[in-house]
Amino acid sequence: MPWLGPVMARLPPHTGKDQKLKVLTFVSCVAMLMNRDFITCKELGSLIGAMGVPQSDLQRLQVQSRFLMPQVFGLSVWHLHGDIPHRMAPLPPRPGPTVARPEDSVQEQPFKDVQAREDEGTCQAVRRTKATCLPVTSKSAWTSLELGLINTTEEVKLAKAYQLYLVTCKDNGIPVKTHKAFKLMRCRMMQQ
Repeated sequence: MPWLGPVMARLPPHTGKDQKLKVLTFVSCVAMLMNRDFITCKELGSLIGAMGVPQSDLQRLQVQSRFLMPQVFGLSVWHLHGDIPHRMAPLPPRPGPTVARPEDSVQEQPFKDVQAREDEGTCQAVRRTKATCLPVTSKSAWTSLELGLINTTEEVKLAKAYQLYLVTCKDNGIPVKTHKAFKLMRCRMMQQ
């Protein structure tokens, strides 16, 4: 923790061992809050009371700054002084398998004349197909052909009836309705 050394150097030499431990614990909590780590405010409040050194003395020793921390609710806690590092150093990268850089593996490709290549081929017309299913937001009325494709036999389950509906719609080139719309229309037709 990079803040421990500078804080120890700024504490007076006559500070007791127990009091130093509590001050360093408090400063570590403040630094962790500045790093956006979680600290229990209840425990921090009890630590402030048990520390024995008021925060005003820590400000005078330039351990804490004059700026309040807004993240702490119910307590007045000040930021660490600007000279004290509070960011945790990132871990050094672990040695792993070496990966070849893209510049090392570039291969020359033979030159091809794109214009000549396009001229060789014949143009093919793009065949447009009808939509296979309607969007969920569409509200189109059921046609008599679509109503004729709905299986209303009570022995046939809903899932099987919908699968049959999908297959026959695909064979006839008719866009299919959603499962919910199919279910509602099938229920209406079976009640009549």
